[in-house]
Amino acid sequence: AVELAKEVKAQVALIDQDIEITLKRLSASLTWKEKGRFVVDLIKAGFGKGMKIDLAKVPEKKVIEKLLDEVKVRYPSVHKVLVEERNVVMARNLAALARHMPDATVVAVVGAGHEKEIIHLLKTYINAERKESSKEAPSTTKE
Repeated sequence: AVELAKEVKAQVALIDQDIEITLKRLSASLTWKEKGRFVVDLIKAGFGKGMKIDLAKVPEKKVIEKLLDEVKVRYPSVHKVLVEERNVVMARNLAALARHMPDATVVAVVGAGHEKEIIHLLKTYINAERKESSKEAPSTTKE
């Protein structure tokens, strides 16, 4: 994405949360139960059990949703930190870009597992901002 942006002389905005913050949050929130499950899942994966995914391709939406649902159930802390919290950060940063550059076309490159929720959050933030700005706008009716 950065290479393409350079080719077309587009600006690049890194909208994701800083990796150090994410990793600190993850290590602080991971429970012993989740750590144990992780070890068991690694052992199972070593014996070829589980879903096969070609990492050279983006999986279908159904596969992504299934995987995210499994992570949310088996590793709720991991899901919260790696998916939910980062979705909020990225959506807020995109909303800020839209607010500061209202006439610009913004192309966001995000992981496939983030797309659906970021779109939802972004619409929510933009609609809330529009409602707020319409409350602040002076009335144009004459008395």
